[in-house]
This record gives sequence, C-alpha cells and structure tokens, in this order.
Amino acid sequence: CDLYPGAYRISAQNPDTNSPAPDYGVTEITITDQDLRGVRVMAVPGKPLEGEVAWDNDPPATPITNKVSVSLAPLFRTAFANERGGARAEIPGTFTLDGVFPDDYAVRAFINAPGVYVKDVTFSGRSVLYEPLRSATAMSGAGMRVIVAHDGATLNVQVNDKDGNPGADLRVLVIPADLVSEGAMAARLVQGQTNQAGQYTSQTLPPGKYYVVATEETVEPTPESIGRLWRSRNQIGRAHV
Repeated sequence: CDLYPGAYRISAQNPDTNSPAPDYGVTEITITDQDLRGVRVMAVPGKPLEGEVAWDNDPPATPITNKVSVSLAPLFRTAFANERGGARAEIPGTFTLDGVFPDDYAVRAFINAPGVYVKDVTFSGRSVLYEPLRSATAMSGAGMRVIVAHDGATLNVQVNDKDGNPGADLRVLVIPADLVSEGAMAARLVQGQTNQAGQYTSQTLPPGKYYVVATEETVEPTPESIGRLWRSRNQIGRAHV
C-alpha cells in the first residue's frame, strides 16, 4: 500500500443486514523499511461487558435514588447501532454494556445528584476515567467498576465587566489546578455559560483547587485551542471547592 514508516491500525468488519452490529476486529502494525506480510485481523461479534457501581467510602446518611449513567464511545470509528445506548445502575448496583468489541473506547459515566460525582472508573484494575479503555488487552472476564463519592460541591460564579455590569452569555471555564498535561486538560475541562445576570453554577466537582476563567470565546477540544489555554493557565484566578 506504499505506507510510510510508522504505527497503523487496521480494522475489518463483516456487515450483517440482520444484526445491529457487524463482526468487527482491529489490530495494530508497525511499518519500518520493508514489506509486512502475514497480518491477521480477527473480526468477532461484540460481547457484553459486566460492571458494578460502588461507593468510595460509607454511603451518605440520606439514600441516593439517582442512578449512574454509563456508556462507551469508540475512539477511532463511528459507533455501531447497538453501541449508541448505555446502561443505568443504582448505587450500589450492577450493569451490562452490550456489544463491546476488542477496541479502544472513551468511558462516559455521570450522575446528577447534589454533592455526588463519579470519582473513578477502573477496568481490569486500571483507571480509565480519563484514559482509553482498551478492551482487547484485558484479561478474560475483566469487568468495569464505577466508584462514586458524595463529598463534592458546586461552584457558583458571578461574572462582571470592568464597570461592574453583569457578564451575560459568557463562557466559563473550570480547570483543575493539578493537571499535568494538555491531554488531561482536554479530558477534565468543565465549560458552561452565564445567564443574563452573569451567573453560572457548575456541575458537582470533586474537592480540590480549580482555575476559573470567563471568556467570549468558545474553547473547542482541538490541540491548538487546548494548547493556548494550557499556556495561559497560570494567569487565571483560582477557586477552592
């Protein structure tokens, strides 16, 4: 195929018109200075992935009836029909994600309850909350574990201009202060918009220090946009949650 030297992903699928998803497989190859022969890609049906939701410590005194929403999003392709759903589970509780292929996924886990947030998600003993879930590399029978905590809080922001007038319809960025890379910033950045009174209330955030900035610009999840924000973070005011 006249490929340049480097790392590549090869995927294969066998569509079945009677199934919501095809057989699918992917493998990684490395091209050097010679032809590569004998490459094999195993296309297989998606399999269910079992998971559980648990409290980080003791449960809150007041029972939480809200459920945790969990889903997977393929990182390098468009989702098949049966991958566009997800699962909801009680705390504590179990769930099943259907049709998971040996591939790389982004994990999406969320709960809407005061003071409650998803603290971590692990798969095969490894955190995947802000890292790819690589289902092909896990041991057989490995499951997902969603860890939920109830010591979070919201951040109430008032935005005014230099004359004290409310900053309406401005973008508010909430950035954890302990980030170590631009990739982590892209994964953990929280964005919102002020109302006509210049006020914004964040989603529930874990305890910690945060940078807060109000801007007229929309920060897109592109390397250029995140890079500019990363370089200017030390000029942004901090907030404690």
